[in-house]
Amino acid sequence: LLPMPQKKERDSSHYKFNSFCCCSRNSGFYTLYYSREFHDGKLQRSLDSGSITALREDLLYQHLTMEGNYAELPSHIARYLE
Repeated sequence: LLPMPQKKERDSSHYKFNSFCCCSRNSGFYTLYYSREFHDGKLQRSLDSGSITALREDLLYQHLTMEGNYAELPSHIARYLE
């Protein structure tokens, strides 16, 4: 039998997390945030609840204004944008 590899300790000092609620309904947004903000081996901006809110708003805007989207806005969204 081969020996089990030794588990290495991770250096997490370069990860920047502020204290905020991390829940599964936001996990997709966290993934998008990190894919957008991770460059040259490091996170460009730290993540906080405001960053996730801004990302949600940006994605909604991008979807609503996509080229060729001629659908009428739902009334609850139209009221929000007024």
